[in-house]
Amino acid sequence: MKRGELEEQRDPKVGLCSICDRASTLVSAKGVTYWCCDRSNSDAAFRRYPTLPVEDCLGFERTSPKLENPTAR
Repeated sequence: MKRGELEEQRDPKVGLCSICDRASTLVSAKGVTYWCCDRSNSDAAFRRYPTLPVEDCLGFERTSPKLENPTAR
């Protein structure tokens, strides 16, 4: 993945959570999407459901680029 591609994938309404390995989403029965900080499971300093958009986070871990399989075409 080229530099800057993750920034292009970042959802401005969500912020850093949209490109963080520690974030996950939950969808309610009414179709509302909630962003959950998985780091909150082990560290009380992190809110389980942070106020969006998250622009600064000490626990942010950039999503790892997915390696493409060069043999699959």
